[in-house]
Amino acid sequence: MFDRKKYMKQYSKEYFKSNKDKYNKEWQRLRCARRLRNKQKAIDLLGGECQICGYNECIAALDFHHREGEKKEAKMSVLWHYSWKRIKKELDKCDLLCANCHRELHFKKGL
Repeated sequence: MFDRKKYMKQYSKEYFKSNKDKYNKEWQRLRCARRLRNKQKAIDLLGGECQICGYNECIAALDFHHREGEKKEAKMSVLWHYSWKRIKKELDKCDLLCANCHRELHFKKGL
């Protein structure tokens, strides 16, 4: 007797293997889009601009700085692929800074 479920499972596995590059590219595109959506949402939540100088031109130049004394669960760059609830929990410990102010802050802290 023909087992459709078993056939489809095998067919899908073989199809994926033969189209692996196509699926990997699509997966990376979707992952990147989700990361950018979550970062924009986080930036909006924290006011949309650097809390020191007011910079707001490019989201790539905005960083999330963990405040002194706050326990960091994970780096924000890793959390973008997690649920919004987990991201928000970590954002509650952060300030939004432009890359320049963020670097200056860490440089001064190291002196």
